[in-house]
Amino acid sequence: MEILRGKSLTSVPSPTPPPGELPFWADARRPQQQLEVNVGSIMTSPAISADESTPIVDLCRIMWNLRIHRVPILKDGKVTGLVSSMDFCRAILTGKITV
Repeated sequence: MEILRGKSLTSVPSPTPPPGELPFWADARRPQQQLEVNVGSIMTSPAISADESTPIVDLCRIMWNLRIHRVPILKDGKVTGLVSSMDFCRAILTGKITV
């Protein structure tokens, strides 16, 4: 949190993926084939969403535990917005969220 508040990074995160995971660039398919892959084959399923009244701390916990960066926000079953991890970073840096 101190790094975020200071608006500067003191170190660069390691590009090495966690044990058991491949780096995103390890896909063996040729670039032309990658463009032919449909969205359904790479999307998260089931879709993770949250209600507008979901507490921020709960949404952060869900996103962290599931390792997802964007969550559709619903009201009465209809999408009203999208929250991303960058939205949380901006809210912390601008003081809208204090920790």
